[in-house]
Amino acid sequence: MNLKKKVSNWLNNLTAFRGKSGKWKIVRRSNAHYKELFAENGTEYRQLTSSQKQEIDHVWKRYCEGSSLFKYNRYSYATHELYYSVTGEFQPLIVPEELWWPTLFNKINVPDMLPAWADKNYFELLLPFGSFPKVIVRNINGCLEDANYQAIDETKANQLLNDQGDVFVKPALDSGAGMNVHLYKKEDKITIQGINNAFQKNYVVQALFHQHEDMSRLNQSSVNIVRLITVMINGKVELLMSAVRVGNKGAINDYSPTSKGTGTVIIGMDESGALKSFGYEPCGRRVTCCSNGYVFAGHKIPQYHQMVENALAFHLRMPYFKMIGWDMVVDSEGKPAIMEYNLKWPGILYYQWCNGPLFGTDEARVHQYVNALIS
Repeated sequence: MNLKKKVSNWLNNLTAFRGKSGKWKIVRRSNAHYKELFAENGTEYRQLTSSQKQEIDHVWKRYCEGSSLFKYNRYSYATHELYYSVTGEFQPLIVPEELWWPTLFNKINVPDMLPAWADKNYFELLLPFGSFPKVIVRNINGCLEDANYQAIDETKANQLLNDQGDVFVKPALDSGAGMNVHLYKKEDKITIQGINNAFQKNYVVQALFHQHEDMSRLNQSSVNIVRLITVMINGKVELLMSAVRVGNKGAINDYSPTSKGTGTVIIGMDESGALKSFGYEPCGRRVTCCSNGYVFAGHKIPQYHQMVENALAFHLRMPYFKMIGWDMVVDSEGKPAIMEYNLKWPGILYYQWCNGPLFGTDEARVHQYVNALIS
């Protein structure tokens, strides 16, 4: 094997991400994990032919950077192979994750602005006309504050907790996909000191969100999310795609797959807000019902058009970020709200499984979008 081939193989297994330090770090990337999940759940892993790889290169090579030795190794064909495996369709216009995150996305959303704008404790200030889950207590850099950003002591914080009952506690920073979210029951007699012991600082305590009955039909135990991906180009915002993320039966989070990648279901949507006839679990298995057995084909999401309208309006206030993933919910009275928005890692893999290429199936349109976003 010659040097260029060895370097190619090595680079195809690597990508980069921005860690808490703000610096880019190199990490290993491969499809080994998905191959294992596919094998366990009966999904055939499909490899690409050389001609298919050439079709992909025709679309995406132009966005690679570096010298001639390294230029074409900034992405592998992993994302395309996963899409091909779970859908049975080859589509060169699928956006490759290993090119998207370290190379393109860093040009789309201003990295220096991400940490502050992504802080859950400031969502209400940044989007004051938006609706969010009710806040009970905030911890901002170790300082306790109430929902209105007034300083409080531990005694007052404990009183607010006792008056509320069951609560969710979420890290305010770096907590996408429901990571490290905890449900505390009133009978647990939780205190601020106990929360501090678990979370240290930078967290938000929220009241339980009671979702609309039409969302509960998908899964009652989790607050199920409508993911909207919006882009801003030349001062105009539009919706790229939408999907619903449904939690596993008995789980509190909408993203709650088992160790085998089952349970959580991601379902694409049409323009009317109706769910498609099938969705996918993270293991790649195609399903037609949620983990509770509910068959979701044609299920209408309440207030879908209002959620889209809200996301488009909200995005106009955030021009530092050309692409945002919105996690929208609907309360028991039918009012749309924002559970959170995703600036650092909005996710594209599962949503492309459900809806096809992020920027559509016309190659000229794909290049038009990507060029406008990274310029």
